[in-house]
Amino acid sequence: PYPSTSAVTSWASGTRVHAAGSPFGTVSPQHFAHGIVSGVVSASFGEADTMLLVDMRALPGMEGAPICDDDGALLGVLA
Repeated sequence: PYPSTSAVTSWASGTRVHAAGSPFGTVSPQHFAHGIVSGVVSASFGEADTMLLVDMRALPGMEGAPICDDDGALLGVLA
């Protein structure tokens, strides 16, 4: 399935999330390209809950990876 083209504007603590990226960038692409990590939304902050605190293991080089829910809908970007 392909990710949803609409962004999710509502979530709750405990929502399962996933991020796809290439940890360590170009250091060793044959070993680390196209990695997927999973976790949960711990909390949300800011105006209209626009900042998420996510509990997931994200390695260096995964900055900018999309964060999606179980349905593939975009929640945000890993920073």
